[in-house]
Order: sequence, then C-alpha cells, then structure tokens
Amino acid sequence: LSGGQKRRLSLAIALIKGPAVVFLDEPTSGLDSASASAVMGHLKRVAAELRIIVICTIHQPSTAVFNSFGSTMVLSDGNVVYNGSAAESIQYFSDIGRPMPEHTNPAEYMLDLVNTDFTDAKDVEQMISEWRTRGPMVEAPKLKDEPARTARAGILYQTWTQLRRQTLLTIRDPTLYLGRMIMFLLASCFFAVIYIKARERSQAQVTARMFLCIWFIGVPSSMGVIAVYALNQEFYEIKRELKNGFYHPISYLVSNTLIQLPYMILLALSSIGVSGYAIGNFNADAFLKTLILFTITFWSFECMAQVLSLVRNPLMGMLSYINFWFTAFLFGGFFAREKDVVWPFKAFVYILPLRWSTAAIVRTEFEDTLFDGALEAATPGGFECPNLAEGTICFGRTGRQVLKTLSLTFPLFDPTDTYWEELGYIVAIGIV
Repeated sequence: LSGGQKRRLSLAIALIKGPAVVFLDEPTSGLDSASASAVMGHLKRVAAELRIIVICTIHQPSTAVFNSFGSTMVLSDGNVVYNGSAAESIQYFSDIGRPMPEHTNPAEYMLDLVNTDFTDAKDVEQMISEWRTRGPMVEAPKLKDEPARTARAGILYQTWTQLRRQTLLTIRDPTLYLGRMIMFLLASCFFAVIYIKARERSQAQVTARMFLCIWFIGVPSSMGVIAVYALNQEFYEIKRELKNGFYHPISYLVSNTLIQLPYMILLALSSIGVSGYAIGNFNADAFLKTLILFTITFWSFECMAQVLSLVRNPLMGMLSYINFWFTAFLFGGFFAREKDVVWPFKAFVYILPLRWSTAAIVRTEFEDTLFDGALEAATPGGFECPNLAEGTICFGRTGRQVLKTLSLTFPLFDPTDTYWEELGYIVAIGIV
C-alpha cells in the first residue's frame, strides 16, 4: 500500500464504528501534496455525507488542503490567535494589520506569524490580545437533531465477515497450521517406526501399543506452544478492534472456532493418518471415533494456547504452555495412578485434557479387536495363553479382555465404554 492508501485505510477503520466525532493527529504527515489533498478531500466528503465532525491537527497544509477546511484554529504556545471560518481568516489578519502577500500559502503565512522562533514575541502577544478583544465569542451550536448514525451489522453478518477474514489470513500465511502438520507427521511417524513391532496385535506388544497411542496424542499436543506466539501477535490487534467497537466479541470467538476446527481435523490426520494406520496398523473400524477424539483434543490445547497468548510477554506465555502440557502429561493417569495422587495435585487429573484423551484413545484402539497368542477358554478370565513365551503377560484374546488385564496396572484403561463422556470432558475443558 502507498502512503495515501494507508492513510485512507486507517480512516476507513476509524469510521467503521460510525462515530459522531473523529479526532485525527496529523493525518497528512509523510504524504506528498497530491496524496494529502486527496486524503483531506475524502475527509471533507465523509464529514458531509455522514454528518460527523472531523477535528484534526495539521502542520503546513498545502493551499488546496487549507481551502478544504470548514473552520480553522491557529494556536501559539497554547493561546488562540484565530478561531473561525477558514475562508475569513485571511481577511481577519489583514484587518489587524498583517495582510498576506500574494501567491503565498495561507497556512504557511499564519504559522510564520505566530511562531515565536521567527516572529518577535511581542508581535505574537499583540495578536493574541487582538483576538481576545476582537474575536467573536464562540458558542456550542445547538443541534436540531442528532447526527445520523451508521447502522451496525448484525451478529451473524459480523461472524460471516470475520470468518472470511480469518480464512483469507490463514490462506495467505498458512505457517501456523502447515508447519505443525509437517511436525505432527514427522513426530508421529518417528514413534511409529520406534514401536514398529507394536503393529502386531500380540500379547508381547500390548504395553508397547498402549504407549504408542499415548505418544501419538501426547507429543503433538505439546506443539501448540507455537500457537501461543502467533496468537500473541494477533491478540493486540483484536483487542484494539474490540475496544473500538468494530465487532462483537462473540462474532470473533465463533468465527475463530469455525476456522480452527477444519485445521484441527487436518492436524489430527497428520498425526494418525500415516503413522497410525499405514505404519502402526491401527483399528480401521474405529477411524472416525479416533479422528474426532484427536481433533477435539488438539482443539482443547489450541484453546489453552489462546488463553496463554494473552500474556504480554509471548515467551512467558510459551513457557506457561509447556508447563501446562507437562502437567497434563504427568497427571495423565499412565505415570501415576489417579488414586495415588494427593490433593491438591489430584485436581490436575480432572481439569487437564490428556487424562481423558489417553483413556479414550487406548480404549477405542483396543476394543473390538483380537490379539494373537491367547485363546478363549473356560477359565476365570475367559482366556488362556498355552504357548506364551516365558516372562510374557497373558492379557487376553479380545480387546476388552486385554483392557481389563491392562487396567490392573493402569486403572485408567478400564474396558467400560465411556468414550462420549470423556469427549464431553475434553470439550468442556476447551470451552472453559
């Protein structure tokens, strides 16, 4: 954008709210005479069309700009030298014995007159005294009716406009999401290769498969720290716009959530698509439930990143996010059993999302599948492992049997189906 375009854009932003009065500080600074004249002409048209008052400070305006003024006040060290119609100012200074030479810029001539650096201070004092005795008393005009106010768009239109804006911004600069997609893919594939033997649904690989699920959902969620920094940069702009009343906070929150969810789905696919189903041999029948779970979990951590982006120093916000993520990982139920955690630390088990996410992903991946090495049998557990290698635990034949045995060590993975309940907890955490 050129200098003139930037000025006009800033004026447009200021006028979105439909103000009754607009205060401008040197709106033509840094512009050439043509751009300055265009900006001031635009202001004059806007003031007439919208019936608003435009008050601006301006230094050394061109003749064309000066002639566009309705009223002009000339100050010297805070004292009024003239205040009235711009068109009558030349005649006033002529009446007090200071006529303007021909072919002179009126504004430059007046500024030279009242500037004590170039004019005798006594002459300036005399002009101030002249105005006090000869100048008219200025009274506030009595309006017969209120200035016309610009109608504000409804909440739905604001939301739609915000949605288009956010979409355009993410398309123009996809780094925030595209970068994480690549990192999610690489990190998850790394763990899938490390746990390559866990693709076999055997008794020896049950625990390894459990931890692979945890790494898939735990490690990518830590990368939300990147969003803290990016959203911190956006926050101050949004704060200024909300303060100026450009749109309702709800329209921003709704549009931001709507634009986030598709990207959360892409992040979820990046995390489990190749690594989970191509390498890890995940349960394809549970793909949709797994995708929803990963999407909501990443969205919940994205909400956490949004809250921490409000911290003035983005580095402190990023450090806080890492601390929250580590706390969620530590109290996720697989390092320390829930019943063994003492209060008040036990609160972290419930208020952070990983405890609910890991329980749901392991249960979703294990249930309705069969594990090699075990057979159905008339035993208390309903299964036996006749050819099991020494030192290997017999977890069970069906996924539910495996989960029940696994829950003896990790109570978090009880076979009771509470998928939707856990999903609801994650959504609630994100909203809060």
